Amino acid sequence: MADCFEWLRERRPHSIHAVCTDPPYGLIEAIPSGRTPDREEAISDHPCLKPQHFMRIIVRSLLPLGKGVILDPFMDRASTIAAAEAVGYESIGVEMDDAYFRQAEQTVPRLTRLYPNFVGDKPHAAWRFQPAGAR
Repeated sequence: MADCFEWLRERRPHSIHAVCTDPPYGLIEAIPSGRTPDREEAISDHPCLKPQHFMRIIVRSLLPLGKGVILDPFMDRASTIAAAEAVGYESIGVEMDDAYFRQAEQTVPRLTRLYPNFVGDKPHAAWRFQPAGAR
């Protein structure tokens, strides 16, 4: 695992990879995901809401060493900001539309509270949040 983080320190500006902290350890190239669960869609009426388990893995992949700030320049309903908050990362969201910003203020805390034991550090376990055929 130490070699994995050393590789990330060297390549950090040039690539995005998800890091597994559970067996199988290391970097993964594909992140399992599925449709956004109904309980998440009930929180936000965005037509293209990304699943929180997927967004948490993406956020951790952007800052695998846990240093830095996540910037979402087109925040909309703020699923990226919610994922960053759930993972424990600092984040900044920018949204020009006042209605979207007000909705994001309501959406972020609710999305953040979902799946309190999943912070995106076990990408291969993400399927547990979306069983086959379930929504």
